[in-house]
Amino acid sequence: MDFTFKIDGLDRIEKATKEVQIEINKQLNIALVASAAKVHAEASKSLTNGQKSGALYKRGTKTHQASAAGEAPASDTGTLLNSLSFYNFRDKLEAVITTRLKYAAMLEFGTAKIGARPFMMPAYIKSKEWIGERLNKAVRDGVIKATRK
Repeated sequence: MDFTFKIDGLDRIEKATKEVQIEINKQLNIALVASAAKVHAEASKSLTNGQKSGALYKRGTKTHQASAAGEAPASDTGTLLNSLSFYNFRDKLEAVITTRLKYAAMLEFGTAKIGARPFMMPAYIKSKEWIGERLNKAVRDGVIKATRK
């Protein structure tokens, strides 16, 4: 005995699934940019705020309080702060926070001669919960927007 089944509507399900994927990707891209902006803001804040306990330097009439190992770098000229930027790769669902300064990695991780003065990883850790919530919201929003079309 043979049975034959025909299922109508699979093409509509496939189309709807693709629409949901496209909308989720749109929302995730928005969330990734927001997440990169959040980490960027936290890193920037750590460079300019907070008590530093390193050495005092005097240049002309200006005195600068440096950071000690374990503290975020103390902003002096603003070069590191102004070098931080972020962007995203829409086709890869990826956001990047970057700097053009070679010494940023030496500050973050330390060298044989200086202790680490991390500012990016603490900014990420401080933002991690917010980022998770934001990405979850992006998926929910993507599903809702796609299914309302």
